[in-house]
Amino acid sequence: MIIDEAISYCEEKADCAECGTEYRQIAEWLRELKTLSARETPKEPDKVKGYQYCKECGSILTKRYFTYCPFCGQRLKGQ
Repeated sequence: MIIDEAISYCEEKADCAECGTEYRQIAEWLRELKTLSARETPKEPDKVKGYQYCKECGSILTKRYFTYCPFCGQRLKGQ
């Protein structure tokens, strides 16, 4: 199921008297997720002193001593 199908499904189920509120909330969150994921994330974020960046997944790591990214497992350069 893709995100648009999930949004449509939740909107259909929003008419349910028992759980309509929850489905409306989920549909709203899914729309927000779709908007946020559509934004382009830069491959090379600005370097901030004290942080380390994973070029593979774009994660910002607060500890400078990582050898591998804890989110995607990519080996970090210069370590």
